[in-house]
Amino acid sequence: MRGLRIFSGVAIWLLLVLGLLTAWNKEQASAKPQRVASEIWTYYTGDYQQVRLNLPQQVDLGVGDPIFYINASGEVTRIGEVTSLTQNQQPSRRGWVKTADAMFYPRAPAMGTIARAEYYSADQSLIGTLRTMLPDEKRQEISQLIVAAYREHNQEVAQELWPIVHATLKETMRTLETELAFAFAKHREELRAVGARYQQEIIAQDVIPLVREEVWPIVRARGEPMANQIGQEVWERVSLWRFGWRMVYDKTPLLPTRNYTQKEWRRFVDSEIVPILETHTDDLVHVTKNVLRDVGKNAKVRQALRKNLSLMLDDPELQRIFGSIIREVVIERDSLRATFKRNWSTPESQQALQLVSARLEPTARKIGELILGTRERISPEFALVLRNHALAKDRRWICIFEASETAESKGAQAPTAAPAANILTLQAGQKTPEQTPQTTAGTIINGVISLTVSMGESAEVNPFASLVEQSSR
Repeated sequence: MRGLRIFSGVAIWLLLVLGLLTAWNKEQASAKPQRVASEIWTYYTGDYQQVRLNLPQQVDLGVGDPIFYINASGEVTRIGEVTSLTQNQQPSRRGWVKTADAMFYPRAPAMGTIARAEYYSADQSLIGTLRTMLPDEKRQEISQLIVAAYREHNQEVAQELWPIVHATLKETMRTLETELAFAFAKHREELRAVGARYQQEIIAQDVIPLVREEVWPIVRARGEPMANQIGQEVWERVSLWRFGWRMVYDKTPLLPTRNYTQKEWRRFVDSEIVPILETHTDDLVHVTKNVLRDVGKNAKVRQALRKNLSLMLDDPELQRIFGSIIREVVIERDSLRATFKRNWSTPESQQALQLVSARLEPTARKIGELILGTRERISPEFALVLRNHALAKDRRWICIFEASETAESKGAQAPTAAPAANILTLQAGQKTPEQTPQTTAGTIINGVISLTVSMGESAEVNPFASLVEQSSR
């Protein structure tokens, strides 16, 4: 008697739910509720298909990771999920595997003869997050907002902030000069040791032979004509008599006053040589430019420069010393912080910042709404980031693509850039052979679809973006 009451109650509730669903379908004008009801019915009454996923290398997979179907028009449908993993011959819910078991839902469509299956994982780095938050269209829209705000307020903002920025930069340069001198003095012995090592490894072995064999011939070829011309002009103004008798006088031991030769040389330099050099200043600058240009074009010089710069940049000892200097000057010392605080905490600075904030706040608010969304609805991109990082969802997925056209219908060869898979949907009660002939990437063995999955390379294939955008509408 008690079992009869339980059965009657369950039957009444089932009939009630089915009646409500039927009435709801009839009353709604849109197709979406009808589609939802149909999918619920199919979910509980349809046939599921077992799938074996074969990957070219070990990938990170978890039970429940979704499988999506993307048709030729780009529509995204979730058609299955990973159901079990085996790692080190033990069942696992998450791990690095090359094979996995999955299932296709009853609504999985019968795809064409040419398709491909690809594995993807979300890029959780900072660059990947920024790429998700700021797609190309959104970056262009933000750029347009910034350009418009700059054109409207740039003069006013510059007029308010430039005096503060200028004073801060001047004081910062003085502070850095003092602090860097102190830091370099503190590490003088370490720098001297590195310099001595470079003296042997770079200067003696590379730089001196390079200067002798490559640089000096260039300098001589470019500078010798000008040096000869200047030397000739100087020689024409030399007075052998003035130098000669002063030298004889300085060498005579009985005469008291000396250094006449040195005094005459200083007079000659100041009165004769310097004016000659000044008249050839432009010529000397031209020669110097030619020398530097020819040295810069020399292949051996450029190769040696690249090699030695790379050696210095990769030197762990030099990196440690300069890292210590930067940390001591910028982070550990309070001088820079005090400089910024002193210049940006004055009443004039605060007033200027308030004025700039009032001018730029509307643009900043619009940019924030583009990136994060509003109180009523967060942006689809921000929703993806929250699901991925905060909820640890949407991190791995598999996409199955339908080809847009077959080779026969297009009259051309089918695309071969990506692997192809012949995905077969089994009918309920259909008797399958023990093994069907293998196609390009898929085969059926004892009723189980064996699907070869390649590694997806395009970072743009993220079906979660389409699904989140559809749900937010």
